[in-house]
Order: sequence, then structure tokens, then C-alpha cells
Amino acid sequence: MFPVYAGGLGILTLDLVDELIKQGVEVKVLIPHKKKNNSDPYVISLEKETRKYYKKNARVPGFNFKVDHFRPTNRNPSASVPSMFSGGKSPSTQNLYPNQTPLLTQAFAFAAADYLKEYDFDLIIGMDWMSIPTFVMLKNSSDAKPFWFYVNSTELDRTNSNKFTGTAKAIFEIEEQYFPQSDRVVAISSITKNILVEAYKVKESNTLVISNHVSFSPQTKGFPELDKGKNVLFIGRLAPQKGLSFLLDTAERVLSFDRSVKFLIAGDGELLADAVTSVCERQLENNVLFTGWLNMEQKRQLYRSGDLFVMPSPSEPFGLTPLEAIISGVPVISSKSCGFLDVIPSTPTFDYHDTHAFAELILYYLQNPQKSKELIQNQKEDLAKHDWSKEVAKILYEVNKNK
Repeated sequence: MFPVYAGGLGILTLDLVDELIKQGVEVKVLIPHKKKNNSDPYVISLEKETRKYYKKNARVPGFNFKVDHFRPTNRNPSASVPSMFSGGKSPSTQNLYPNQTPLLTQAFAFAAADYLKEYDFDLIIGMDWMSIPTFVMLKNSSDAKPFWFYVNSTELDRTNSNKFTGTAKAIFEIEEQYFPQSDRVVAISSITKNILVEAYKVKESNTLVISNHVSFSPQTKGFPELDKGKNVLFIGRLAPQKGLSFLLDTAERVLSFDRSVKFLIAGDGELLADAVTSVCERQLENNVLFTGWLNMEQKRQLYRSGDLFVMPSPSEPFGLTPLEAIISGVPVISSKSCGFLDVIPSTPTFDYHDTHAFAELILYYLQNPQKSKELIQNQKEDLAKHDWSKEVAKILYEVNKNK
């Protein structure tokens, strides 16, 4: 069950499905929108059926998810995401969660239930909170199959707050109610597992950690105009969860010691305009460069121009970009709040709010090329030990054990 098929979650889903198929599993991926440039036979579009139930204003029995929770707010006014349906407004003009999200997720639940009546599966996996209405719909059926939630991020990660209002409160409440009810909850890191156990009261024995993986081919050349000097690289969505404000504070501190450093910030999001304004107010515009959104080829090339990759996130369930950076030969430093550290334990860390320690690490590795080489070598060795096939095999082990 995959309500929105794009971005990092889309990449993970593709890698997960490909590996399951390699291990002899028959997989179907149900999506609520039209397939675009995708010939994979395992991807099933339920757009027609979802539209039908959406027009009927279909509501999942016993599921309280009010439309007025999703009145437009300024929380993510310019976030770029695909439509549930293939038509409609341009993604760049949409809110992260459109006002019709509660109805769309419930319409998809009805469409998925209809599809599943015709087929027999050993396990149903729902990706994150948008699959919760489908879970509620299916668990009340007479022939309910095992249902797992595959949690890539929680609302606690996305908002980094315990004081929820509006949309965030609505999402947190259904996560809190329904995550513990599933047959199993997959967490993509030990950080996510701890959140599920401590904040959502999921039984520890009912959680399974499957550390993420990334399929990534590095580029051989960077951008010549950027390949001089010392480049600190950040790639990610420009949202509070990613720690952009801490990065800018740290950049100012670093540049007070070394004006030859450049900070390359790649990505788009609701904080971009404020970040650009902040950089100009600090008179750092010659050293802090914003690229905006990059396609995959541009991103691959940018990695090659980086001397150090940074992850300042206050809360990052995993983080695929550090793995891409390491594959590209760029050493990584990170806040202690990032899940990928399970896989790359040699990574130097700092408390996300400690801009002094963050700046010291940046300067240390930029000013000590030999230490930087040793770091990337250690990180590559860590990554080489990460076996995606063994991670995915955990799912099959649990399924077969319970047959």
C-alpha cells in the first residue's frame, strides 16, 4: 500500500520490492494514482477505483479522520509533492497534505479492499500513516490478512514537537491509535524503533528494525566552477526537520574562522525563502550558495564537488543522502539524531543544537585532508558490511515463522 509514490520513500519502496522479488516473493504495489513512465508489472494503479469512492465521499466505518483537520495552513505552503490523482494542480503549488487528504486516503482504502478480494496474500505492508485508513478497513474484514506498518517517519519526526495542533495533531493521534494495533511494525532505524516504543507504545517485541539501503551510482566529475576551495555540502528538503537553521548558524561560525569555505545547500522546501533572507542579512551570500531542487544527475555531480557532507537534522529517521555521499567518496559528519548511524557507526557526531561542536568538526576535517581520507575509508568499510538482502530477509523469516 503506497499512497504517494515519489521521493525517498518511492526509492525505498522500489529497492524493497526488487529485493523481495530477488528472494522469490510475488509482490504487488498498490498506488492510488496513474502510473507514469513505469512499466513494472508489479505496480497496480487503483486510480479509477479511488476516484469512484472519492466522488461517493466514502468513509471507512469506525475511523475518525475529519476533513477540517486539514484546512490549509502555513505549515508547508510550498512543499512539492505529487497529487494523489494524476490530474489537478501542479505539484509545486500544493500543500504537503492537501485538504482532501482524509477523503483520498479513505477512498484508496475502499479501492484496495476491493482489489484484495480477488487475490490472496500472506502479508500486507502499509507505508507510513497514509495507509492507516486501509489498515482499519481491512482489519474489520472477515478474512483479514496480517498487516504490517513500515514506518519511515512519524509525525514526531516531521514536526519535532510534542505540542501538536491542526493537521499534525490529527496525524499523530491516528498514528498513536493504530500503529500499536498492527501485527508488526517495521522501523527503519533504532531511533525510529525507540520513538515507536516510547511515544507510541508499540510493544518492543512487535517491532522489527530493517535498516535502509540505497542503490546509487556515483558520478566521476563534479562542477568545475565549484571544484576550488573547501566545499561543505547539504542535500535535503528545506524543512525544520532537517536542521537548516542550525546549519546556517554553524556556517556563520565557520566563516568567522575561514572565509575560503563554501556551503552548498541543495534542495527545495518551505524554509528556502527565509534561509536566503537570513544569509543575506548575515552578509554570507558569497559563501552560502543555494542550488534549489536538483534532479538525480545534477545531484550525483554535486556530490563530486563536495569535500564534506553534513547532516544537522534534529530528527532524521534514517537519511539516504549520507549513504549516497559516502558512495561518492565524500566523508560525512552528522547530528546524533540520525538513523543511518546504525549502518555507518564510524561517523563523527554532534548534538544538533551544538553549533560550536558542529563548526569544530567541519573545520577539523576541512583543515586535515589526511583525517578526511581516513574517515571516508572507514565509512566505506562500514557501508560494505551493510547487507540489504539480509535486512529484507528478516521479513520473510517472520512471515514463514508465523505460518
